[in-house]
Amino acid sequence: MLAGRAAVALADLPRLDLTRRTFEETLRLYPSAYVVGRRALAADRLGGYRIGPGESVFMSSAITGRDRRYWDDPSTFDPDRFLPGRSAGRPAMACFPFGGGPRKCLGDTFATMELQVIGAMLARRFELELVSGQHLEVDPQLSLRPRHGVSIKVRRRDDLRLESTR
Repeated sequence: MLAGRAAVALADLPRLDLTRRTFEETLRLYPSAYVVGRRALAADRLGGYRIGPGESVFMSSAITGRDRRYWDDPSTFDPDRFLPGRSAGRPAMACFPFGGGPRKCLGDTFATMELQVIGAMLARRFELELVSGQHLEVDPQLSLRPRHGVSIKVRRRDDLRLESTR
């Protein structure tokens, strides 16, 4: 993918589709900003509930990201669910880890590019393995994070023959 180069170039991003889909799938299951609040501007009804003007409405990407109406086998990690053929017809807000509408996070495109670059560079140099026997539990504070941390084994890939980027 990187043709022996250690660094990722902007031109590489379209070819790092699996890295992007892996990032999207991770955020579907574990969005850092898992709850988004909005204030109703006018009276409305949502899911059979009356909402008055000025009332707060909270939406959770962590809940819609695991909703069986939008996702087959929602608890399974499957980056391929973000392939174009499998995404067709799914509502845009079935997964909204960066929020949506006019208040969507300004950094969503940058964050996606940054994670593609970092993910590709890490995968090229290292093999990461989850340490077995851990009890992984989420801690829903201001952001969603692991309650007891996550331990991983990091192994340098021995077969690397990286060319200099200078």
